[in-house]
Amino acid sequence: MLPVKSKNLLFTLFTLFSLFTLHHSLFAEEDDYQIGGKDVLEVIVYDEPDLSKEAIRVSLDGYVNFPLIGKVNVKGLTSSQIEEKLQNLLADGYILSPQVSVLVMEYGSRKVFVLGAAKNTGSYELRGKTTLLEMISKAGGVGKKAGDHFLVLRETERGPESIPINRKKLIDEGDLSLNVILKNNDTVYIPIADAIYVLGEVKRPGTYELSGNNRTVLSAITHASGFTKIAAPEKTKIIRVNNKGVQETIIVDLEDVMKRGQKSKDIKLKPEDVIIVPQGIF
Repeated sequence: MLPVKSKNLLFTLFTLFSLFTLHHSLFAEEDDYQIGGKDVLEVIVYDEPDLSKEAIRVSLDGYVNFPLIGKVNVKGLTSSQIEEKLQNLLADGYILSPQVSVLVMEYGSRKVFVLGAAKNTGSYELRGKTTLLEMISKAGGVGKKAGDHFLVLRETERGPESIPINRKKLIDEGDLSLNVILKNNDTVYIPIADAIYVLGEVKRPGTYELSGNNRTVLSAITHASGFTKIAAPEKTKIIRVNNKGVQETIIVDLEDVMKRGQKSKDIKLKPEDVIIVPQGIF
């Protein structure tokens, strides 16, 4: 067992190594970044100071207002594509051979959320290629009450996906194959030991202490103030990582528990379980 100071040093070294190995690809990824709503751009038109703008915020529907040419749709375009588009528009009767440079000043449209036993939980801008270790570092590192696993929750075309990461292997042993690349709207959970998480369509999603061995799925939902009006209780999920680091997904039909009295289906929870209540389809 490594002392705490050694663990912190290892975490710092592995984070720096990850940053170093991604240095060149990071800039390439920034060049490929697709602009979205709430991003802030700096636009420079050379030799035209009246047209240059230090900060233009992209509207939620993907437009910017630009002198002379008005509203321009930039949603889904890279910086270089916006440069070319503006140059073509300005050259169409306004400026002879315009030269335009576009830089992304704020990344407002791409976020990753960090919850649980991080020192600074919240949402963070996703700039280019960002690894799990980098994001945890941005969130101030892992708190003292962290459990044995991280969990990355991700929305895919097939529905919600969860990726369990063994904390000891990643940080203490330096297994960088577990240092996954994060995607837009990912949620990084750093479970608190002896706690559970209740997420999705409940009135008070969050972290709850697991008191004794009697806490069940339904009692956890009750602690979270119950379901919202659009919840699908019959599709409630428990995401659990077993002692071997393998993820299990357990479907719990809470309609059977609440309305049909089938209490045997009200599964007992374990530390670091994540309960997800999905939205119903209406």
